[in-house]
Amino acid sequence: MMSMSSQFGANTLTATLAVEKALADLEPALKSRGITLYSGLASSREFHRARVRGSEGGPWVIAAVLILAVLYLFLRDFRAALIAFTAIPLSCWRRSLSSTAWGSR
Repeated sequence: MMSMSSQFGANTLTATLAVEKALADLEPALKSRGITLYSGLASSREFHRARVRGSEGGPWVIAAVLILAVLYLFLRDFRAALIAFTAIPLSCWRRSLSSTAWGSR
């Protein structure tokens, strides 16, 4: 059994394609020794493609509406809920930008 793990900063898609190409080159030699190669099982490339496809539009809109509804139920004021709804992500985004500017991760 062979497994791959990701390294921080590495391009997982490029590494997966390189491993798949190397395995395709090795496949004839492996078959001659009676080793069966299942290269498509749990491919990280397919995992990343599915993750990107799943993050488009729909789920984010549903999550945003549900978060706004919960804030409204707790605060009982639409303006206060809207302020909290925008302030929390903006403060996280600002913190992320400042830590990136200072060299932190």
